[in-house]
Amino acid sequence: MTRIAVVMPMRDEAESIGPVLESLTGALRRAPLSGLDAVLVDDASSDGSAGAARAAWGRLDIGVPARLHVVRLAENVGHQRALAAGFRRVRGLDAELVFAMDSDGQDDPAALPEMIERLSRCDVVFAERGARPESLAWRAGYAVYRFFVRAVLGADLPYGNFCGFRAERLGPLLDGRPFRHLAAELARVPSRKDRVSAARLPRLAGEAKMGLGALIDYGVAALTSRPDAWVRLFSRVALLTAAAALSGGAAVVCIRLFTTRAIPGWASTTTLILGLIAFQAVGFLVISAFLSAILEAVSPAPAPRELGVDVDEGRA
Repeated sequence: MTRIAVVMPMRDEAESIGPVLESLTGALRRAPLSGLDAVLVDDASSDGSAGAARAAWGRLDIGVPARLHVVRLAENVGHQRALAAGFRRVRGLDAELVFAMDSDGQDDPAALPEMIERLSRCDVVFAERGARPESLAWRAGYAVYRFFVRAVLGADLPYGNFCGFRAERLGPLLDGRPFRHLAAELARVPSRKDRVSAARLPRLAGEAKMGLGALIDYGVAALTSRPDAWVRLFSRVALLTAAAALSGGAAVVCIRLFTTRAIPGWASTTTLILGLIAFQAVGFLVISAFLSAILEAVSPAPAPRELGVDVDEGRA
C-alpha cells in the first residue's frame, strides 16, 4: 500500500479540472493506495479554476484518505516553474511516489496504476503517449525538436511531463540548479527508468497553452540540459573543420606552386564561409544559453510568490 502525490499545474482550466479529477480518482481505485495528495498549482488563472477544482473535489467519493492542495500563485510563471512549486509542496508531505500530469485532460489517468506498479522495480517511469492532435506546423516543430535532442544529447525524449518517480528524487530536482525541462532532467540523472504506453486524449476544453514560441523555449531548455553533450559535439565539429581547412589550404598551396592550373571555385568558397558563419552563430546561441543557465545557478530565480494553499480533505 502506497501513498502517492499527483502534481498538476493549471491555468484557466475551470471547465476541464472537474472531469480530470473525477477520472484521476476513478483510475486510482484500481491501485493499492494508502492515500492520495492531489496538488493543483493554480498558475494565476483568471477563470476561477481553483474554485471549480474544490467544488468538484467535494463531490467525489475517492475510496482512500485523500487531500486536495490548491497552491495559488500570484503571477503566471509557466508550466515548469509551476511544477517545481507543486513539488515543493509535496516535499513537506508523506508521499512515497510523485507523479506529474497535465490538467487539460490529455494525460490519461488510466495509465497510473501500471506506472505505480512499475515504480516498485524502478526509480522513474515515463508515460509515452500517442500521436499529437496539434496542427501540422506544430507537429513539424516537435519532430525537429526530437531530432536535435537525439543528435545532440544522444537520447530520445518521446515523452513529455506525464511521469512518476520515487519521492527521493525531489531533493536533486529542487536543491540543485532549477530544472527547466522535467523530462530531460529526469532522463539525465542515472537511475533505473522504465516507460509505459498511454493514450493521448483530446483536450476537454479551451485552447492549447503551448504555441510555437513556447515550443521553441521548451526545446532550448531540453537541449541545454546537457552542457557536456554540446561540448563534445562542438569539439568534434571544430576538429573536423580545422582538419578540412588545413587540408584545403595545403591543396591550394600545392596547386598554386607546382601547377599552372587556375583555382576556380568562388561558389564553393563562399558556401564554406557562409557555413562557418552559420556554425559560429549557432555556437554563440548555445554559449548564450549556457551563460543564462550559469547565471540561474549562481543567482537562481526566486520561487513563485504564493497567494496561499487551500487543503480540502476528500471523502474516503
